[in-house]
Amino acid sequence: MLWLCLNFPKIAIEALIPKWEDVNPTAIIDSGQPPQIIAFNKKAQKIGLQKYMSLSSAFAISSELQVFPRSIHKEIKHLEDIATWALQYSSHTSVQPPDCVLIEIGSSIKLFGGLESLTLKITKSINALGHTTIMSSATTPLGAAWLARSGFNVHLQSRKELENCIYRLPVSLIGNAQQVNSIRSFGIRTIGEIAQLPRKEVTQRLGADLLDKIDRAIGVIPDPQPPTPIPEHFKKKLELTVPTEDLSSILFGIRRMVIQLESFLSLRNTGTTHFAIHLKDESLKTHDIRFKLSRPSRNSKHLTDLIRERLNQETLPSRTESITLECLNESPLSAQNFSLLPDQNQTTEDGIQLIEKLRARLGYDNVFGISSIPDGRPEKAWAKNIPGKQSKENPSYLRPTWLLPKPKKLYTKDNNPLLDGPLIIIDGPERIETGWWDEQDTRRDYFVARTTDHALIWIFRELPEGTNWFLHGIFS
Repeated sequence: MLWLCLNFPKIAIEALIPKWEDVNPTAIIDSGQPPQIIAFNKKAQKIGLQKYMSLSSAFAISSELQVFPRSIHKEIKHLEDIATWALQYSSHTSVQPPDCVLIEIGSSIKLFGGLESLTLKITKSINALGHTTIMSSATTPLGAAWLARSGFNVHLQSRKELENCIYRLPVSLIGNAQQVNSIRSFGIRTIGEIAQLPRKEVTQRLGADLLDKIDRAIGVIPDPQPPTPIPEHFKKKLELTVPTEDLSSILFGIRRMVIQLESFLSLRNTGTTHFAIHLKDESLKTHDIRFKLSRPSRNSKHLTDLIRERLNQETLPSRTESITLECLNESPLSAQNFSLLPDQNQTTEDGIQLIEKLRARLGYDNVFGISSIPDGRPEKAWAKNIPGKQSKENPSYLRPTWLLPKPKKLYTKDNNPLLDGPLIIIDGPERIETGWWDEQDTRRDYFVARTTDHALIWIFRELPEGTNWFLHGIFS
């Protein structure tokens, strides 16, 4: 087995402060007395904040510093979300508190084109989620975690290499503060120096757990990791530290949640047909915006584009406090035709995405498809249907797809029709005589005519031998 460890040294602040809110100097403090700075953003780093600085010293540097208490619960939840997201790269991922996610990649390396290709894909995706990570791999999960927490970006595939590296790591990795202080009081600085001591004396003085950790790290004893379960339902909530009315900031946060939705749907081999955005304002009122798709989709770019189009049309809360993305329905994805000669009747994915964008921009009720109905009367020979839905083949006779809502009476000269000049009849007549059963009897002779600017139109005159001509449709 080969374990890849993703270490998130800034998880304390990334779990509370999204990067797009990196506007003011911000710091996270622990619960100690006196409280100390344990994490901070780039703005705070620029003004001189340092890790473990006291809160009073930090305020002495800047009175505008924003301070938030650490949230262990949110950090673990963030790691669990990342572990679920990482299931697209392996069937076994696990959380290693307080700041690591483990991925068993031994069976995935070949699938993703090698170790380098796999780590590049994971790094790129992690950056898109807005996280900073240090990545190491080793033959044991704890060994990979210790290497990553030490800041080493290394990939070791043999036990001997791992043991040599582990023995050079500092003792601060293997115990709590009291244990580490005791170890250092003996003049010991590295894990290798502990491993060289008599095991019985180490156990008596420091406890058996320290040697057990070393043995698990180098692979002497097994170190099974609990697998991450696949959730049954997708619902992610993002709480903003500062309420905002800026659409770009809201979309920035939504985009990251959509990437997680794409990963969730990939694991279940499905796409969403119905999802919702819930925006909660300062008064705790929730604004629900629902999206319905013609076909299942999990493409994050497509879904983000739909959300952007829709939010540009919506009246958003003046001060958004939290954003929730929820998948309300999912379905298996339609099979795609990759043959050399694809099916002519198959609606392309680009066409479907265009339809969805139009519906998001113009409204679901304002974009529809057209299907034919077996009725001889042109105005009754079609009906609205779901966009992108395939209908039966159209009749073989020539009919325009653009019909006027109501036939327009044409001027005539010597019983010949005019439309910005004389019309030239090029085809017809096609006689339509039907509708007697519903008291909407239609008796007409239809013709295809060409205008002076070479447009093709569809005209008729009523029977018997009427003298009035009407424009009913346009070909081009």
